Amino acid sequence: MNYFPVLLFAAVFINYQLQAQPIRKHRTRRNAFRNESRLWPKAVVPYVISDAYNSHEVDVIESAMRDIHSVSCIRFKRRTNEKAYVEVVREKGCRAVVGYLGRQQKLTLGPGCVWVARVLHELFHVLGFFHEHTRPDRDDYVIIHEKNIKTASMSNFRKMSDAKVTTFGLPYDYSSVLHYHDSEFAIDRSQKTIEPKQKVVGKGIGKALNLSEMDIKKLNKLYRCSKKKSFDLEDDDGSGSIDIEENYIIV
Repeated sequence: MNYFPVLLFAAVFINYQLQAQPIRKHRTRRNAFRNESRLWPKAVVPYVISDAYNSHEVDVIESAMRDIHSVSCIRFKRRTNEKAYVEVVREKGCRAVVGYLGRQQKLTLGPGCVWVARVLHELFHVLGFFHEHTRPDRDDYVIIHEKNIKTASMSNFRKMSDAKVTTFGLPYDYSSVLHYHDSEFAIDRSQKTIEPKQKVVGKGIGKALNLSEMDIKKLNKLYRCSKKKSFDLEDDDGSGSIDIEENYIIV
């Protein structure tokens, strides 16, 4: 099946100091799909990588996949005949559809996007996660400076609703690989588009090099990894279909 072996040496840096506490006390929320039909069946993600990438770039992409594999039950496997799979393409930009579509879907990693943290970011979108700063409770943790956001990029700062996403009771994570940096899509790069309401210790938001402790926890909760013992894939061609009301393409 060409599975990646679990990597005991995977570099996952955990920074407890960057986990935020709520400004006011209430139930916390998280940024993953509630709709389980958007999760990859059996936690297996078949993929193909475009021949446009050089061997080093392929190594980087697959290294990020191995990092996820090493801390969860998620398995990336090279596609054989599956109808539902991820096609990694070297086109302009860095973007991905959020969650499983039940058919071929693109993961775009253009020039400047092929480095481990960025690939992890996009793979988490593929697995069903939205940006940390779009959580329904984000206003307790960050200030969004809309006047400094490029008009064409405003949708990337849209706050998600409780009806679409869940949080599993995990805290807001300034150190998440899914967090934008503070001047993302800024009109004036010297000014912020996202401002933390709390002091952030370390490199700051949007500068993660690897998965955070909360990234790992939310992934394992979303796919119920503690309950998965083994996978029977011999008869699974990934052909399941779903009725999709809305597809999200996230950068």
